[in-house]
Amino acid sequence: HLFFVLDMMKRNYATYGRTPGNERPVTALQSLPMGAAANMIGCAVAFPFQTAWKRIQVQGFGGRPVRYTGTVQCLSLIIKEEGFFGMFNGLRANLVKLGPTGAIQFWAVDQIKVWMGLSIKG
Repeated sequence: HLFFVLDMMKRNYATYGRTPGNERPVTALQSLPMGAAANMIGCAVAFPFQTAWKRIQVQGFGGRPVRYTGTVQCLSLIIKEEGFFGMFNGLRANLVKLGPTGAIQFWAVDQIKVWMGLSIKG
Protein backbone atom coordinates (compact mmCIF):
# COMPACT_ATOMS: atom_id res chain seq x y z
CA HIS A 1 0.00 0.00 0.00
CA LEU A 2 2.94 2.35 0.55
CA PHE A 3 4.13 2.05 -3.04
CA PHE A 4 0.58 2.75 -4.24
CA VAL A 5 0.45 6.00 -2.26
CA LEU A 6 3.91 7.01 -3.47
CA ASP A 7 3.10 6.19 -7.10
CA MET A 8 -0.12 8.25 -6.90
CA MET A 9 1.82 11.23 -5.49
CA LYS A 10 4.45 10.97 -8.21
CA ARG A 11 1.85 10.62 -10.96
CA ASN A 12 -0.09 13.64 -9.68
CA TYR A 13 3.08 15.72 -9.43
CA ALA A 14 4.22 14.69 -12.90
CA THR A 15 0.88 15.46 -14.58
CA TYR A 16 -0.52 18.40 -12.58
CA GLY A 17 -1.13 21.34 -14.89
CA ARG A 18 0.43 19.50 -17.83
CA THR A 19 -1.03 18.35 -21.11
CA PRO A 20 -1.13 14.61 -21.73
CA GLY A 21 2.24 13.35 -22.91
CA ASN A 22 4.03 16.38 -21.46
CA GLU A 23 4.61 15.13 -17.92
CA ARG A 24 7.40 16.63 -15.83
CA PRO A 25 10.09 14.21 -14.66
CA VAL A 26 10.21 13.20 -11.01
CA THR A 27 13.76 12.89 -9.72
CA ALA A 28 14.81 10.71 -6.83
CA LEU A 29 15.49 13.85 -4.78
CA GLN A 30 12.00 15.20 -5.46
CA SER A 31 10.53 11.92 -4.28
CA LEU A 32 12.05 12.36 -0.78
CA PRO A 33 9.10 14.28 0.70
CA MET A 34 6.68 12.05 -1.21
CA GLY A 35 8.28 8.96 0.32
CA ALA A 36 8.03 10.47 3.79
CA ALA A 37 4.37 11.33 3.27
CA ALA A 38 3.55 7.91 1.81
CA ASN A 39 5.11 6.13 4.76
CA MET A 40 3.28 8.35 7.24
CA ILE A 41 -0.07 7.93 5.48
CA GLY A 42 0.35 4.16 5.40
CA CYS A 43 1.16 4.13 9.09
CA ALA A 44 -1.86 6.28 9.98
CA VAL A 45 -4.21 4.03 8.00
CA ALA A 46 -2.90 0.81 9.53
CA PHE A 47 -2.37 2.14 13.07
CA PRO A 48 -5.79 1.23 14.57
CA PHE A 49 -5.29 -2.38 13.49
CA GLN A 50 -1.76 -2.42 14.88
CA THR A 51 -3.09 -1.02 18.15
CA ALA A 52 -5.70 -3.77 18.35
CA TRP A 53 -3.14 -6.44 17.44
CA LYS A 54 -0.74 -5.26 20.17
CA ARG A 55 -3.45 -5.15 22.82
CA ILE A 56 -4.75 -8.59 21.91
CA GLN A 57 -1.22 -9.98 21.87
CA VAL A 58 -0.22 -8.72 25.34
CA GLN A 59 -3.47 -9.38 27.17
CA GLY A 60 -3.08 -11.87 30.00
CA PHE A 61 0.64 -11.17 30.45
CA GLY A 62 2.03 -9.40 33.49
CA GLY A 63 -1.29 -9.43 35.29
CA ARG A 64 -3.17 -7.77 32.45
CA PRO A 65 -6.78 -8.93 32.19
CA VAL A 66 -8.03 -10.82 29.15
CA ARG A 67 -10.54 -8.39 27.65
CA TYR A 68 -10.52 -8.85 23.91
CA THR A 69 -11.98 -11.61 21.76
CA GLY A 70 -11.01 -10.22 18.36
CA THR A 71 -10.02 -7.18 16.37
CA VAL A 72 -13.49 -5.69 15.88
CA GLN A 73 -14.42 -6.18 19.54
CA CYS A 74 -11.09 -4.68 20.62
CA LEU A 75 -11.51 -1.60 18.42
CA SER A 76 -15.11 -1.18 19.59
CA LEU A 77 -14.02 -1.31 23.23
CA ILE A 78 -11.21 1.19 22.62
CA ILE A 79 -13.66 3.61 20.98
CA LYS A 80 -16.18 3.13 23.79
CA GLU A 81 -13.67 3.64 26.61
CA GLU A 82 -11.09 6.01 25.09
CA GLY A 83 -12.94 7.64 22.22
CA PHE A 84 -12.19 7.44 18.51
CA PHE A 85 -8.69 8.85 18.88
CA GLY A 86 -7.82 6.16 21.42
CA MET A 87 -7.08 3.93 18.44
CA PHE A 88 -4.29 6.33 17.52
CA ASN A 89 -2.48 6.53 20.88
CA GLY A 90 1.24 6.51 20.08
CA LEU A 91 0.81 7.52 16.44
CA ARG A 92 2.80 10.76 16.78
CA ALA A 93 5.94 8.96 17.95
CA ASN A 94 5.68 6.54 15.04
CA LEU A 95 5.24 9.37 12.54
CA VAL A 96 8.36 11.09 13.84
CA LYS A 97 10.45 8.05 13.02
CA LEU A 98 8.59 6.91 9.89
CA GLY A 99 8.78 10.21 7.99
CA PRO A 100 12.57 10.20 7.62
CA THR A 101 12.64 6.41 7.28
CA GLY A 102 10.15 6.49 4.41
CA ALA A 103 11.98 9.30 2.67
CA ILE A 104 15.27 7.43 2.78
CA GLN A 105 13.71 4.07 1.91
CA PHE A 106 11.90 5.30 -1.19
CA TRP A 107 14.83 7.52 -2.24
CA ALA A 108 17.05 4.42 -2.11
CA VAL A 109 14.57 2.45 -4.23
CA ASP A 110 14.51 5.26 -6.80
CA GLN A 111 18.32 5.49 -6.82
CA ILE A 112 18.62 1.75 -7.39
CA LYS A 113 16.18 2.07 -10.30
CA VAL A 114 18.34 4.84 -11.78
CA TRP A 115 21.51 2.78 -11.37
CA MET A 116 19.81 -0.18 -13.04
CA GLY A 117 18.64 1.99 -15.91
CA LEU A 118 14.96 1.67 -15.04
CA SER A 119 12.50 4.54 -15.31
CA ILE A 120 11.31 6.27 -12.14
CA LYS A 121 8.47 8.15 -13.82
CA GLY A 122 5.45 9.01 -11.69
